[in-house]
Amino acid sequence: MTRDEKLRFEVQGVLPFAGLVVWSLALVIVRVLYAENRTYVFLPWNLFLAVIPLGASTALRLLHERSGRPATFRARMPHVLLFAVWILFLPNAPYLVTDLFHLGTKPPVPLWFDLALLLSCAATGIALGFRSMGDVHEIVKTTWGRTVAWGFVVVVWFACAYGIYLGRFLRWNSWDVLHAPILRIAIDSLLEPHQHPRVLGVTALFGGLLALAYMTVRAHVAWVAAREHRT
Repeated sequence: MTRDEKLRFEVQGVLPFAGLVVWSLALVIVRVLYAENRTYVFLPWNLFLAVIPLGASTALRLLHERSGRPATFRARMPHVLLFAVWILFLPNAPYLVTDLFHLGTKPPVPLWFDLALLLSCAATGIALGFRSMGDVHEIVKTTWGRTVAWGFVVVVWFACAYGIYLGRFLRWNSWDVLHAPILRIAIDSLLEPHQHPRVLGVTALFGGLLALAYMTVRAHVAWVAAREHRT
């Protein structure tokens, strides 16, 4: 594959997700212009944060395809940095689903429009997250095998669910991991689950949903590919 062909291939892979982002942003702009207020103006920022993990995973995948598994510590550093950015910001993608908490009657905009707006952003976040996970999933699978890769996927989705809890209920950002006592809270919630029912509930329910939904999408894609191969 030539450089131009590879570039075209990458652009084609990103275009559908860019379309979702543009559609969601357009709905926000329409709402602001129609209502003449700043309700939901936080959504573009949330969408931007949801795009970051896809950018990091794409860069990590391209780096892996070019150099393979690095042999030295120095060669590993770009991979490690990109992975760190990816894992820190990945929860921002499914986090967009929880913006549905803000849904309510807010005249003069009809409720159905706000529902469509929030659902569009939620769907965009899920799509970005699944595509981003797919990039890293393939890297782990080619490096350590299928079983390890699926175990990695499940663990990361539950970690994302915990990140959703931190963002929605504790109002922490991805970069707060550098100084916030996240690990201590996680350990406390495991040692004394009766004292932290919300964190365990959110982590279990959202983690299970994300893992099962991702598995379903992967299984369907594999089934379609197998069907096309047979025909």
